[in-house]
Amino acid sequence: MLNVRILRFNPADQSTPDIKVYSVKVHEGARVLDVLKAVRDTIDQTLLFRHCCGAGQCGSCALKVNGEPRLACMSEAADGMLLEPLDLPVIRDLVTDIGKYLKERPYLVPACEECAGSDGSDESSSGSCSCACSCSFAMPSKEETADMKPLRDCIECLCCVSVCPAVKVTDFAGPTYMRQEMRLALDPRDCDKDRIKGITEKGLFNCTTCQACVLACPKS
Repeated sequence: MLNVRILRFNPADQSTPDIKVYSVKVHEGARVLDVLKAVRDTIDQTLLFRHCCGAGQCGSCALKVNGEPRLACMSEAADGMLLEPLDLPVIRDLVTDIGKYLKERPYLVPACEECAGSDGSDESSSGSCSCACSCSFAMPSKEETADMKPLRDCIECLCCVSVCPAVKVTDFAGPTYMRQEMRLALDPRDCDKDRIKGITEKGLFNCTTCQACVLACPKS
């Protein structure tokens, strides 16, 4: 049997969270996600937590294990461990509200039809443009793709945002947002000419370079 402490909180009828202890039977080498499923399936069906791929690729099961941000599907369970939600607004139990951060996430601004070809083909792969928008369009080279790849590894689990001290006390948009802006700035297909202005307005210089985000990232 394995004992696990889980922070339970329902803002609808609780003013403060409480910690409940559960004892479950799991197989040797079980992951934290296995323990959560065992608690939900055999003891308390009201326990809420997120999960999806179970392979460390989607980021949905991120939580705190003994105070440290982790992916439940990739972290080995230990007797007596404490499971808590990330330091983000809590919806209920281990489920946090990530909608704000994902909604504000920057997206690639595509070239207009004349620049990219009205039929979807790349007619102006040389980067030239004859229309009024004056944007450029080119497919990424092998070198540019290699530069972008580390930034594309992000699974948007928001572990980095949850530990960022600047997010807590300033209007800094957070590491996930800045990572996406940097990836888009390196992408020759992006036609947003104001990336630098945008990240400055989102608090780039409020970053303290403390590296807490790097330490928390499960993909580092």
